[in-house]
Amino acid sequence: MSHDKIDKINVWNRLWLSAKATGVEIISVEILDSHLHLIVLLRHEGQETEFMHHFRLSITQYYNRRYELKGMLGTRKFGRATLYDAEDLKDCVCYHIRNVVHHGISSNYLDYPFSTARYVFGLVSKMQRGHYTSETLPDNLAHAYLPIREKLPEGWTATSEGLIVPPERVFRSDIVEELFGGSREKYLEVLSHRTRREANDEDEPCAKRESLESVQTPDEMVVEFAKKKSQIPLPAMSFMEKIEILGSVREEFPKISYKSLERIFGIPSSTIRYHIKKLRGRE
Repeated sequence: MSHDKIDKINVWNRLWLSAKATGVEIISVEILDSHLHLIVLLRHEGQETEFMHHFRLSITQYYNRRYELKGMLGTRKFGRATLYDAEDLKDCVCYHIRNVVHHGISSNYLDYPFSTARYVFGLVSKMQRGHYTSETLPDNLAHAYLPIREKLPEGWTATSEGLIVPPERVFRSDIVEELFGGSREKYLEVLSHRTRREANDEDEPCAKRESLESVQTPDEMVVEFAKKKSQIPLPAMSFMEKIEILGSVREEFPKISYKSLERIFGIPSSTIRYHIKKLRGRE
């Protein structure tokens, strides 16, 4: 999902703006390289769909602009779980926060910028606190890390790197603090130990999975095949790298249409057809 730091900053910022736009309250966020973990508080039926649609559309616009792609990003499928009690929620929050340590992305969960861990109990450092407002945010940061024609909301802040600092009305740090009995020391002590799920070396949602299709769509199969074949994420591939992969894709999935390949790879179908014929002529 995130090829570099610029991608992660945009995903982070757009997540908070989507939450604001749809009225969703966020309890925990952890953005990793290939996916993100998210706990949200939903107030009414349909809010989840509104939020996911808004967020997915926002990051699709970003990726299409940056990598010169076309069409919607990814699929509508996502892992969904319902948390039923405080212990369930606490266990999930701990796992989310410790994920960067668990996966070796960072040696300290409080140093990792794309996590809500450091915004609980005032653990965010002076350097990490937002000091830019909608009135003072430099144009270069606004243009790089905020959606086109959208400004930092009034009363919100951003860091010198362009990261939105989660505002209290959207990020419910009070819920996380209450889970740990209002004790900063207990929070830090609990996070210093491996969670049950880490010990079992699982990577499944904390509660029972719901609404997750087990059958891959044709688009997903093609994307997964291309990733395994090239070891490079699709957005990071050059034009010629995509063309070389497309030859293998057509061999593996002979029934897939050129229009589908155009949607997945962001290359006109006529160009794909021409280059695949050219590749076959070499054989």
